[in-house]
Amino acid sequence: MKTLNAAIGTAVMMFGMSAMAQMHTTNNAPAPAGKPAVVAAPATPAAAGTDAALTCPAGSKQAGGSKTAFEASMCVRTGRDGSRTFHGPYLAYWPNGMKQADGQYENGFRNGKWTFFDDKGVKTGETSFRMGDYDGVRIEFNANGSKKLEENYVMGKRQGAQMTFDATGKQTSTVEFVDDRPMAK
Repeated sequence: MKTLNAAIGTAVMMFGMSAMAQMHTTNNAPAPAGKPAVVAAPATPAAAGTDAALTCPAGSKQAGGSKTAFEASMCVRTGRDGSRTFHGPYLAYWPNGMKQADGQYENGFRNGKWTFFDDKGVKTGETSFRMGDYDGVRIEFNANGSKKLEENYVMGKRQGAQMTFDATGKQTSTVEFVDDRPMAK
Protein backbone atom coordinates (compact mmCIF):
# COMPACT_ATOMS: atom_id res chain seq x y z
CA MET A 1 0.00 0.00 0.00
CA LYS A 2 1.40 3.38 -0.97
CA THR A 3 1.98 5.96 1.72
CA LEU A 4 3.10 9.55 1.68
CA ASN A 5 6.70 8.29 1.62
CA ALA A 6 6.10 6.53 -1.71
CA ALA A 7 4.56 9.71 -3.09
CA ILE A 8 7.60 11.65 -1.91
CA GLY A 9 9.84 9.39 -4.00
CA THR A 10 7.75 10.14 -7.07
CA ALA A 11 7.74 13.84 -6.22
CA VAL A 12 11.53 13.86 -5.96
CA MET A 13 11.72 12.48 -9.49
CA MET A 14 9.25 15.07 -10.79
CA PHE A 15 10.15 18.14 -8.74
CA GLY A 16 13.82 17.55 -7.96
CA MET A 17 15.48 17.03 -4.62
CA SER A 18 15.84 20.70 -3.73
CA ALA A 19 12.10 21.29 -3.66
CA MET A 20 11.57 18.06 -1.78
CA ALA A 21 14.33 18.50 0.79
CA GLN A 22 11.86 19.60 3.45
CA MET A 23 9.47 16.66 3.02
CA HIS A 24 9.96 14.13 5.79
CA THR A 25 7.46 12.37 7.96
CA THR A 26 6.87 12.54 11.66
CA ASN A 27 3.95 11.13 13.51
CA ASN A 28 2.93 9.11 10.43
CA ALA A 29 2.66 12.41 8.59
CA PRO A 30 4.79 15.01 6.90
CA ALA A 31 7.26 17.20 9.14
CA PRO A 32 6.49 28.10 11.54
CA ALA A 33 5.14 30.85 12.57
CA GLY A 34 4.12 31.44 8.97
CA LYS A 35 0.84 31.72 7.19
CA PRO A 36 -1.85 29.13 7.95
CA ALA A 37 -3.20 26.86 5.24
CA VAL A 38 -5.53 28.74 2.93
CA VAL A 39 -7.94 25.82 2.72
CA ALA A 40 -8.94 23.21 5.29
CA ALA A 41 -10.39 20.02 3.83
CA PRO A 42 -12.50 17.78 6.05
CA ALA A 43 -10.92 14.57 7.37
CA THR A 44 -13.27 12.44 5.29
CA PRO A 45 -12.59 10.22 2.28
CA ALA A 46 -12.07 12.06 -0.98
CA ALA A 47 -14.36 10.63 -3.61
CA ALA A 48 -12.84 10.29 -7.06
CA GLY A 49 -12.79 13.65 -8.76
CA THR A 50 -13.77 15.58 -5.63
CA ASP A 51 -10.38 16.72 -4.34
CA ALA A 52 -10.41 20.05 -2.54
CA ALA A 53 -9.95 23.08 -4.76
CA LEU A 54 -6.97 24.90 -3.27
CA THR A 55 -6.59 28.65 -3.30
CA CYS A 56 -3.05 28.88 -4.62
CA PRO A 57 -0.99 32.06 -4.18
CA ALA A 58 -0.30 34.22 -7.23
CA GLY A 59 2.29 32.60 -9.47
CA SER A 60 1.49 29.04 -8.40
CA LYS A 61 -1.07 26.49 -9.53
CA GLN A 62 -2.71 23.40 -8.12
CA ALA A 63 -1.15 20.01 -8.89
CA GLY A 64 -1.57 16.41 -7.79
CA GLY A 65 -4.69 14.99 -6.19
CA SER A 66 -5.75 12.12 -3.94
CA LYS A 67 -5.81 9.65 -6.83
CA THR A 68 -2.39 10.59 -8.25
CA ALA A 69 1.06 9.17 -7.49
CA PHE A 70 1.50 12.08 -5.08
CA GLU A 71 -1.60 11.15 -3.06
CA ALA A 72 -1.64 14.87 -2.31
CA SER A 73 -3.02 18.14 -3.63
CA MET A 74 -0.59 21.03 -3.55
CA CYS A 75 0.22 24.39 -5.04
CA VAL A 76 3.36 24.50 -7.17
CA ARG A 77 5.32 27.42 -8.54
CA THR A 78 7.49 26.90 -11.62
CA GLY A 79 10.77 28.81 -11.82
CA ARG A 80 12.30 30.30 -14.96
CA ASP A 81 14.68 27.34 -15.11
CA GLY A 82 11.76 24.89 -15.00
CA SER A 83 12.30 23.98 -11.34
CA ARG A 84 9.16 23.44 -9.31
CA THR A 85 8.65 24.54 -5.71
CA PHE A 86 5.77 23.84 -3.37
CA HIS A 87 4.18 27.16 -2.46
CA GLY A 88 0.77 27.38 -0.82
CA PRO A 89 -1.72 24.91 0.67
CA TYR A 90 -0.86 21.22 0.80
CA LEU A 91 -3.23 18.31 1.51
CA ALA A 92 -1.92 14.73 1.67
CA TYR A 93 -4.24 11.73 1.51
CA TRP A 94 -4.02 8.13 2.69
CA PRO A 95 -4.61 5.50 -0.04
CA ASN A 96 -8.19 5.08 1.26
CA GLY A 97 -8.85 8.77 0.46
CA MET A 98 -8.77 10.00 4.06
CA LYS A 99 -6.80 13.15 4.75
CA GLN A 100 -3.28 12.46 6.10
CA ALA A 101 -1.87 15.98 6.47
CA ASP A 102 -3.04 19.56 6.02
CA GLY A 103 -0.58 22.43 5.94
CA GLN A 104 1.12 25.21 4.06
CA TYR A 105 4.35 25.52 2.10
CA GLU A 106 6.19 28.77 1.60
CA ASN A 107 8.95 28.79 -1.02
CA GLY A 108 9.45 25.02 -0.70
CA PHE A 109 9.45 24.86 3.11
CA ARG A 110 6.71 23.82 5.50
CA ASN A 111 5.42 26.88 7.28
CA GLY A 112 2.77 27.49 9.91
CA LYS A 113 0.51 24.95 11.59
CA TRP A 114 0.27 21.46 10.10
CA THR A 115 -2.31 18.92 11.23
CA PHE A 116 -1.86 15.16 10.83
CA PHE A 117 -4.43 12.34 10.77
CA ASP A 118 -4.43 8.54 10.79
CA ASP A 119 -6.04 6.55 7.99
CA LYS A 120 -9.39 6.62 9.81
CA GLY A 121 -9.48 10.42 9.99
CA VAL A 122 -8.49 10.70 13.66
CA LYS A 123 -6.18 13.63 14.41
CA THR A 124 -2.76 12.33 15.49
CA GLY A 125 -0.80 15.54 15.76
CA GLU A 126 -0.31 19.25 15.25
CA THR A 127 3.06 20.79 14.53
CA SER A 128 4.12 24.36 13.87
CA PHE A 129 6.88 24.92 11.31
CA ARG A 130 9.02 27.84 10.25
CA MET A 131 11.09 27.53 7.10
CA GLY A 132 10.88 23.72 7.33
CA ASP A 133 11.97 23.43 10.98
CA TYR A 134 9.77 22.72 13.96
CA ASP A 135 9.06 26.10 15.50
CA GLY A 136 6.39 26.45 18.14
CA VAL A 137 4.15 23.89 19.76
CA ARG A 138 4.16 20.24 18.64
CA ILE A 139 1.42 17.97 19.99
CA GLU A 140 0.78 14.25 19.48
CA PHE A 141 -2.66 12.84 20.29
CA ASN A 142 -3.88 9.45 21.51
CA ALA A 143 -6.53 7.66 19.44
CA ASN A 144 -9.20 8.96 21.87
CA GLY A 145 -8.19 12.57 21.16
CA SER A 146 -6.38 13.22 24.44
CA LYS A 147 -2.84 14.61 24.42
CA LYS A 148 -0.03 12.08 24.28
CA LEU A 149 2.92 14.49 24.03
CA GLU A 150 3.37 18.26 24.05
CA GLU A 151 6.64 20.05 23.42
CA ASN A 152 7.91 23.40 22.20
CA TYR A 153 10.51 24.10 19.54
CA VAL A 154 12.47 27.20 18.59
CA MET A 155 14.22 27.08 15.21
CA GLY A 156 14.24 23.26 15.15
CA LYS A 157 15.40 22.74 18.73
CA ARG A 158 13.32 21.65 21.70
CA GLN A 159 13.05 24.40 24.29
CA GLY A 160 11.23 24.27 27.60
CA ALA A 161 8.97 21.56 28.95
CA GLN A 162 8.28 18.34 27.10
CA MET A 163 5.24 16.75 28.70
CA THR A 164 3.93 13.23 28.20
CA PHE A 165 0.40 12.08 29.05
CA ASP A 166 -1.35 8.75 29.55
CA ALA A 167 -4.35 7.61 27.50
CA THR A 168 -6.73 9.49 29.83
CA GLY A 169 -4.85 12.76 29.31
CA LYS A 170 -3.21 12.77 32.74
CA GLN A 171 0.32 14.18 32.67
CA THR A 172 2.87 11.45 33.42
CA SER A 173 6.23 13.19 32.98
CA THR A 174 7.96 16.47 32.26
CA VAL A 175 11.47 16.97 30.93
CA GLU A 176 12.99 20.44 30.51
CA PHE A 177 14.99 21.08 27.34
CA VAL A 178 17.49 23.79 26.45
CA ASP A 179 18.79 23.85 22.86
CA ASP A 180 17.43 20.34 22.23
CA ARG A 181 19.22 18.85 25.26
CA PRO A 182 17.41 17.50 28.31
CA MET A 183 18.36 19.27 31.52
CA ALA A 184 19.21 17.24 34.63
CA LYS A 185 16.91 17.78 37.59
